[in-house]
Amino acid sequence: MSGYALIRLRRVPRRFPWGRVYEVEFTAEGGTRPSWVRVTRAPVPLIDPFLGVQDAWALVDAADEVWSGEGGGWSTVCSREHI
Repeated sequence: MSGYALIRLRRVPRRFPWGRVYEVEFTAEGGTRPSWVRVTRAPVPLIDPFLGVQDAWALVDAADEVWSGEGGGWSTVCSREHI
């Protein structure tokens, strides 16, 4: 996967009864650990510079699909953009 950055997104349990909460991880090319991790209610603005808005929303939809109500699996995509 040379030249690619890894973007991972999953839904996480929320503290308050409103909105959805997501964890976003960015791992730079060649990295073994995430370059940075954010927990947010608005993941699209964080990932659309790397994927574009349509693909960013598709990643959010994929994370929502695997949400179990207590935890969720990761939705993962590679990007050629540098982090």
